[in-house]
Amino acid sequence: MKIIRACSFFVVAFVLVLPNANAETLSDMLRSLSENHAKIRGAEAELAEAKHDVKSSYLEWLPTVTLTADVAHDQTTLDSATATATNINPDSYDVEVKLNQTIWDFGVKNSAIDSVLLTQRIRELELASEKQ
Repeated sequence: MKIIRACSFFVVAFVLVLPNANAETLSDMLRSLSENHAKIRGAEAELAEAKHDVKSSYLEWLPTVTLTADVAHDQTTLDSATATATNINPDSYDVEVKLNQTIWDFGVKNSAIDSVLLTQRIRELELASEKQ
């Protein structure tokens, strides 16, 4: 009887001391690992950067608009001896709008776009490799 009490005491003490076990399935553990692993998060960030670079490289083909405005105020001086005015220039205002569109650049922009697209594909493959 004393042995049963001693064993039951140790069993109860052992159960109370053990931390609560959280049951997780293997798929839950793998999903958690893939979401939180530093290499995978880094590869996802590099892929997002490559996608952004692709979008910005296509913007090189869009026209650019330049707006310039100038105002000049000239003063008139009067020569008292001859009573003539010199440097008579009215105020001048100048507004200029330029629209530049690249029509052909001998493949420079297209090769840059191809390079960025290849970099994006490499980043996609690196992410897939990290997830495996």
